[in-house]
Amino acid sequence: IFRYFLQEIQLGETLIARGDFESGVEHLANAIVVCGQPARLLQVLQSSLPAQVFAMLIIKMQEFGNRPAESSEGLVAGTRSSQNESSSNILETSGSATVDDLE
Repeated sequence: IFRYFLQEIQLGETLIARGDFESGVEHLANAIVVCGQPARLLQVLQSSLPAQVFAMLIIKMQEFGNRPAESSEGLVAGTRSSQNESSSNILETSGSATVDDLE
C-alpha cells in the first residue's frame, strides 16, 4: 500500500505540474484514500496546491464518498473509511475550499 501511495502522490504532482489537473487530482485522491493520516495529507495539499486544484480534489473526495464500495474503480478495497470523515469537515467559503477542524 505504501508503494501505491507514493506512486499516486508522485503521479498526481507530475500531472498537475503539466497542467493536467483532472488526472492529477484523481491520483491525489487515490493517495488520500489509502493514506493512514488523510486529514494531515489534506492539510499539506491545501497549503501546496492552487486553490482551484484543491477545490477539485475536495469535489473528487466527495464523489469517492458517494460511491458504493464495490465500484471503487481501481481503489484499494477496504481503505475508504477515514476518507468520509475528512470530506465531511470541508467547508466552501467565498468560492474557495478550506479545511476546517480535520482532526
